[in-house]
Amino acid sequence: MTGLIAFLLISLAVWAVGNTTESPAVPDLTGKVLTVNGPVDPVTLGPTLMHEHIFIDNRLSLDKPEKWQTSGIAPYPDTPSRLELWSRPLTPDIYAQLELGWPQNAEALVLDDELVAAEEINAYRELGGGAIVEVSSIGLNRSPEQLHRVSMQTGVPIIMGTGWYLDEWMPDDVTERSINDLAAQIVRDITVGIGLTGIRAGIIGEVGAEAQLPDMPMTLREIKSVRAAARAALATGSSISLHTFFAPGDPFTPLDILAEEGMPMDRVIVGHVHAAITRDLDYLMALAARGIYLEFDLLGYRESNVVEDVLDDRAVAEGILTLIREGFGRRILVSHDVYSKIQLRKYGGHGYTFVHRYFLPYLRRMGASKEDINRIMIENPGHILTFATPILKN
Repeated sequence: MTGLIAFLLISLAVWAVGNTTESPAVPDLTGKVLTVNGPVDPVTLGPTLMHEHIFIDNRLSLDKPEKWQTSGIAPYPDTPSRLELWSRPLTPDIYAQLELGWPQNAEALVLDDELVAAEEINAYRELGGGAIVEVSSIGLNRSPEQLHRVSMQTGVPIIMGTGWYLDEWMPDDVTERSINDLAAQIVRDITVGIGLTGIRAGIIGEVGAEAQLPDMPMTLREIKSVRAAARAALATGSSISLHTFFAPGDPFTPLDILAEEGMPMDRVIVGHVHAAITRDLDYLMALAARGIYLEFDLLGYRESNVVEDVLDDRAVAEGILTLIREGFGRRILVSHDVYSKIQLRKYGGHGYTFVHRYFLPYLRRMGASKEDINRIMIENPGHILTFATPILKN
């Protein structure tokens, strides 16, 4: 592994400056948080939502029904009524027909309006919100220039993601590329910028780390992506945010892969852990004991079929309080995972405001202290988003 990372760093440095004979050092971001506007001190972030989408295209193609099947996310529109719902303009009369888990309407699954994004983020800011981590990774139509403009307009720091999501959303070229080649792209996104924009990613994620059906293991491309994320994290000091819907108590393959690559567990976020809070809290505590951050990032959903037992916010609050009492308050993160129009305030949802407007006050009434809330919303995000010293430098 050591030789591979050293080779990666040297290759990237040469690539970044264009076949130069000298290999400049990869920029050292140690102690900083990297926003779309550049590096900042972590104390400037304020309360932070750790898993959101501001611009995203989460659709699956009708031309590839096999991807719908393997993703397990929703039935393929193979009946006239499903196809009609998928193809209809998104108007208020169909909101009630759409499930928040993954609304089966093409227009609902695209967030691309800067004005709407700024309005939604301003509503969050007015409630005392600080930074937002935007985890639309490669293949989900991440939009660095739009993120930069919205951050400037609203004054809200935005941390942009990199890496790859689940197999069904990966570009075709991932199949043939090597792990080191994929890692080099992630490192370049962090140290140089996305394409020619100069706008840099500040976290690796969300990385698709497990298929959504319990009987479907990670694919070879997902395993390759997780390994690439680890190598890039070690080379840059970034943290990794995993997209997961794991079965509590089962062997959690992504963490084993990251450990094989030498990734420190206290630089890893395990996302979408809602289901485990009601089914296996001991398992979550075992993960937290390894230093892993537990991300409760589906707050504010209505009825949904994302995964069994995922959406009881009261149970989540009770579980978080138990984790705090057991000494794991420093391993908790929260967010909404907004990724569809019908979650936005404009379309009748909560947008990015549910945590501040409802969930945090509820936690306080349930017994969480002001210090507990500050730890979850400010201290923990600041720690995990701050770049560590790279394991190796060239």
